[in-house]
Amino acid sequence: MAKSYDATTKELFQADPATLLAYLGLHPTGPVDVIDADLSTVTAEADQVYRVGGPNPYLVHVEMQSSADATLPRRPLRYNVLLDYRHDARVWSVAVLLRPEADGPSLSGRLDLQLPDGRAIHEFRFAVVRAWQQPVEWVLNGPVSLLPLALIADVSPNAARSVVERIGQRLQTEVPPSRADQLMASARILAGLRFEDKLIDDLFQGARVMFDVFNPKILDYSSAKPWVVKGCRIFEARTMIIAQGTFKFGPITPENEARLEAIKDLEQLEALGIRLLAVSTWDELLAVEPKV
Repeated sequence: MAKSYDATTKELFQADPATLLAYLGLHPTGPVDVIDADLSTVTAEADQVYRVGGPNPYLVHVEMQSSADATLPRRPLRYNVLLDYRHDARVWSVAVLLRPEADGPSLSGRLDLQLPDGRAIHEFRFAVVRAWQQPVEWVLNGPVSLLPLALIADVSPNAARSVVERIGQRLQTEVPPSRADQLMASARILAGLRFEDKLIDDLFQGARVMFDVFNPKILDYSSAKPWVVKGCRIFEARTMIIAQGTFKFGPITPENEARLEAIKDLEQLEALGIRLLAVSTWDELLAVEPKV
């Protein structure tokens, strides 16, 4: 289950990494780019890594955590050193705790390694952001990419319905329909970190109608009608194409997003997912006549 939250948070900010840094309390003066987080030489991969440009560039390494892990303070240290060595740039590490169950006394933002006799070996500092302590109004009024994090901010179950409604209002007016679908689906997945399934179903019932949000991670195919299953799979295919294409080509333009949205045929979308591996641009990928 934790892996679905990891994937959701990782995909959420691929196209807008500067927004995530703002959420973490960082305010870079230069451009922010996603960089390769693969550290395959030691079979390790960090959650998310960003390069902050400008006169004095540096890296930001982000670890998302949804469950308790006694080794968490040492994991940022490991990635921090390896990333510094690979990219020859200083690294600021941030652990983002997605729910209180992930918290613990060792997460002070400080790791001091000592020998048994007390001699210091290494002092490491990292930031800790607790999602449930973030003011919900700040998240709701911030960049649109942050909206899925609102339901894991400082919000009570009684206020959750109002939060979902405000998310919906902003998505309807500020982003294209396909992006609204993605963000609302992410909000529902992350809501599972805070609320019971029954409440989540109730909260997002209207959102499903409003945005046609069909997500295979949150809908049971076995009890769904055929047209709903088809909608789920079409939504999944579009979401994966946008997520993978953004990582490979960069953000999708509104024109290309409209072209992708016009494709209603599941087989054609699945073929595009395979074609994505062999092309170099969004234009090249979408140079096909849509089947409706």
